[in-house]
Amino acid sequence: MTARGRLGIMLWPRLRVLWLRLREWSGDAAYDTYVARAGAGEAMDRGRFYLDSLRRRYERPNRCC
Repeated sequence: MTARGRLGIMLWPRLRVLWLRLREWSGDAAYDTYVARAGAGEAMDRGRFYLDSLRRRYERPNRCC
């Protein structure tokens, strides 16, 4: 195996973890997390989940400014 191949094997798992953490931090993985916790029969579709999350976010007044 070449040095480049070994580097790729060592680097790939770390990049994958970094990518997953970035998705969690940005909120991109919120629906996936919701589906994993809700169960198959009770989960909303992606569009309803998005609208519900917007409603929950903006239903209370913001104390900023």
